[in-house]
Amino acid sequence: MAYTWTPEKVRALSTNDVKNLLENAQRVENAELIGYCETALEQRGQGVGAAEAAPRVSAANFTIPATAVVDAARLISSLPPVDELANGLERRRLQAHPISTLGELWRLFVTCGFSSVENSEEGSPLDRFIKTQGPLFDLAYVRKMSCDPEWVTSEILAHVPRMAGNKRRLVLGSFAQFELTGAAPVAPLADLCRKGESLSVFCNLARGETSDSDLARSATFSNSLDPAPFPRIGNKQLRNILVNSGLARNVVPLDSRWQRFFGPALPVTSHILADKMRYLAIEDVLRRALLSISPERPDIDNLAVLDAIVFQSMSKNGMVSGGWSGAGLPDDELAELETSEDSD
Repeated sequence: MAYTWTPEKVRALSTNDVKNLLENAQRVENAELIGYCETALEQRGQGVGAAEAAPRVSAANFTIPATAVVDAARLISSLPPVDELANGLERRRLQAHPISTLGELWRLFVTCGFSSVENSEEGSPLDRFIKTQGPLFDLAYVRKMSCDPEWVTSEILAHVPRMAGNKRRLVLGSFAQFELTGAAPVAPLADLCRKGESLSVFCNLARGETSDSDLARSATFSNSLDPAPFPRIGNKQLRNILVNSGLARNVVPLDSRWQRFFGPALPVTSHILADKMRYLAIEDVLRRALLSISPERPDIDNLAVLDAIVFQSMSKNGMVSGGWSGAGLPDDELAELETSEDSD
């Protein structure tokens, strides 16, 4: 039975517990619960997580500051050279050799999807689970098991039990979309989804029918993205899958890392990022900023590379060649409370 949060229940928590619950709600993009938490903290005169020093900004009155692009360009300019950062080199490698099969895409859905509610830093349960590449990552084996809900649940509980209900819904819902292709795991993405199935965004990129390689025009592609067919996959995680597949180059998986990167230059909350139009507006600040400094920083040649090096600057360990390149969070930022979306 899922636990249902109400404003009254949130207000009854201690301030630290409200902050922990907010972090959890932000990762699963539960806008309603985010609102409850932010309201409770505001009533206590508390800031929100790492953005405490920034002005309070709500989704309702959010506007892009006039100086946002200039400020973002300044922050990007201060980043180390891409060639000095393992993340940047790895992202370039992915772009030179993107995933090409349905099975590889399935692995990314599980990996990136689970990272919404898990710390993926080196040594974490999710990191160990990903490195083992167990049967849940193998589309052929999942299909052999008919994606049985009890089996899926047992795999999750055995390795990464936190918020198991969310993870189960993600696996079951995504598997249904993969099955619509009617293809084997080794099937090339370029040969699939010609009838407009939900995975067509990946297939179209793989066969070159769609491209976001032109930074100046890439906003149109990003605006077309729709995570709705995939349960527990939101705006951020769909883009996380795209950049970690190597298929897309100029979208950004925005999350708390970027909130810390922007700081007071562009004060945002996850409540704001849960709204698609505001998400796109913030992403476009980065797009315009990168365009403005491209002569100065030709090494940061697209937004996906920028995302990779910002990830490394905000992470304890970053990613290593051949390893996970998603959104790991430091241990002390992990939420300890379940959200109303979860059930075992």
